Amino acid sequence: MTIIDRPVRMPRPAFFAAWNYTGLTSLPVVVTPEHAYLTAEFAAERERRAMDRFAALGLATPDRRLTPQFRATLELLAAPARECYSWAAFTHRPHDDGAFFVATAGRDAVRLITDHQSIQLDPVPPRNLATALVEALPEHPPARMTTLRIPTTYLEDTDADPLSEMSGHADDLRHILRAERTAVHKLHAAVGHGADRVHSTALTVYDLTRTGRVLAFTSDTPYGGLEATVCSGNRTNLVDALNLTLNGLA
Repeated sequence: MTIIDRPVRMPRPAFFAAWNYTGLTSLPVVVTPEHAYLTAEFAAERERRAMDRFAALGLATPDRRLTPQFRATLELLAAPARECYSWAAFTHRPHDDGAFFVATAGRDAVRLITDHQSIQLDPVPPRNLATALVEALPEHPPARMTTLRIPTTYLEDTDADPLSEMSGHADDLRHILRAERTAVHKLHAAVGHGADRVHSTALTVYDLTRTGRVLAFTSDTPYGGLEATVCSGNRTNLVDALNLTLNGLA
């Protein structure tokens, strides 16, 4: 089923009205469920107003039924084959916090962008999930730095030789991650395996005030250990890391 073919933006209550109308259960992981109790009368009135809004947007018919394309979009969000998502937390502007979710199944893909007030849905190319997510992140200049790769034992082991080259790199890494920051973004990937979903660990993006955007993550080494990596958070590095993470779950 073909999904929506253009971006649409709606208040969060309207999105929840559409979601409940379709009878879907599991919301996208970045969408916080409603916790307020709604009387049957209030819920019916909210649905009526939402359907009027959707009809004006071409998402519902005049008799207040969701279009097949809008239904298919919501169903894709509820049960994607593959997904990438991220939360954005601003140090001094919590009212700007938001989240991003990109999902695909078959030949369709949709991106969801949400904040405290509204939700936007955009159709995106199904082969570029990582790119669609990275392009939704708030802009911040990437750091100009050399990539640091350090066994995590040098970050945890107090017995490590403090004069070794790796100990020096570990100090550099700690200095970077303790620097003043304007925002933090947690990037994840997930895939569906039957009724279950497998989620990745986080790729963490720090928007540092003076240095710029950096990417930090851990990965397995060929010897069974863990390695910490910190590199420039430029577009290429973010997309590549997210693609590797997503493909590693398949």
